[in-house]
Amino acid sequence: MQTATSKDFNRHAGALRQRASLSPLLITDRGRPAHVLMSYEAWKTLQTASRTLDPFAAAGLPEHSVANLLGMSVSDDLDSVLQPSRELGMAANLS
Repeated sequence: MQTATSKDFNRHAGALRQRASLSPLLITDRGRPAHVLMSYEAWKTLQTASRTLDPFAAAGLPEHSVANLLGMSVSDDLDSVLQPSRELGMAANLS
């Protein structure tokens, strides 16, 4: 990804907007990523793609991860996933 400083952006906004129309441009502030400048078309494409992706799959989480289970609606599916873990429970030995 191309980068530019905030100072560069303030001085050369027009030229950087043209660069961003070709590919996203990372704007840094004091050396740290601060903003991304991109064309409206690229942003719309990104928004459409993010709505169609399964956020758990995109994050690389397994199908039955805790994060994925927390996002499930309460239903019989959740009970079927949790049942085997209940069977594994053992009484605590407190002696």
